[in-house]
Parts: sequence; C-alpha cells; structure tokens
Amino acid sequence: MGIDVNAGHVAALRDHGPGWALAWDGDQVRIVEVADTDDATLLEIGTGHTLQANADLHRANGDPCDDEVLAGDLAAIAGDYLQEWPDLRELMPLTAPLTRALTTFTIIRSGMGIIAHTPVGREMLVHYRAAGDGHAPGLIIAVTVSGPGDPVGITAELPGGISRGTLTVPADTPAEAMADLIDALARTATITPTAPVPA
Repeated sequence: MGIDVNAGHVAALRDHGPGWALAWDGDQVRIVEVADTDDATLLEIGTGHTLQANADLHRANGDPCDDEVLAGDLAAIAGDYLQEWPDLRELMPLTAPLTRALTTFTIIRSGMGIIAHTPVGREMLVHYRAAGDGHAPGLIIAVTVSGPGDPVGITAELPGGISRGTLTVPADTPAEAMADLIDALARTATITPTAPVPA
C-alpha cells in the first residue's frame, strides 16, 4: 500500500508556509502543524523545507522540477516512512519532549526519525536544523535513541561531514536540560564527549 501525494498537496503545503507539514493519518493525507507529528501519531511526509531541499537538488542536477515532480518525491519519502511507521510510533515519543524544547532555541526537527538496525539492536536517528542566532550556519544536530532508559546520543556536523562535537546524556535528563546542552553544542566548536548534565 502506498500513500498518494499529488500536486495539489504540494501547492497546499507551500501556501501554508513555515510551521506546517504534509502528514498521513492512516487514511488520508492532511496539512497539519509540524508539532502534531512530533510523536509520530501522524506520519510526517514533508514540510516546506523538504520541498525546498528537493527542488534545489533537482535544479542543481539540471532536472525539471514542478509540483508533480515534488509530489513524486514526497510519495517516495512517504513510502519509506510508512514501512518504518510502527517503529517510529514507538520511538518518536522518546524525542518529542526534546523536539518541543529545542524550538525555544530555533533548533527545528528535519523530518521523521530514521530507523536503523545495528548488530546491537534497533535505533532511531532524528535530525535537527540549528538556525538560531549564534549557531554555526548549516549545522545539523543528530539525536540517537534506542529505547526507554537508554542513553541519548547527540552529534553536531557542519556541511561536508565536519564534526562540531559529540555528547551522550542519560535518558532521564529533562528535555529542557538536554535542549540547553544541544544549544551550547550548536554555539561552540566542540563539547567533550559524555558532557555532564547541568544541575
């Protein structure tokens, strides 16, 4: 079963502007606030940032790009996420409080989590764009979770894979304290791995 995304969905998402997402509720595609997809109850297909990134990629490759093309891109993304939706619904709630706390610092989630199966088990990687004052331009924050009670891994990279730091925090760290650490990471060249959590 696939998710049908059409040019009308793309145009509606663009018209809604920042803060809105195209999402699947298990029955139909809808336009919702991005925050409504933080816990994966609704499956986020893409945001305006997704549209722009895909359009930029098509143009850079010299390919034609219109709403039909972008709808095809979003349908492919939706198909990938749909396969992982059971895992996403289990793991995204672990990052939802952090996602909401990071918005204070203009650090915004970029799409749904990415599920990976490793030799030691399943984990989920969630990417965030750091766009606040004082953040390194183009900085991407990656947060890794594997389950309730497991430590949370955080890395920061500039375009080109240039590392800006890594840290690990206990799972019971309050979301606001974790957001403070990530904001600090986004503002500094490096942070010592396994940095202590502020009291």
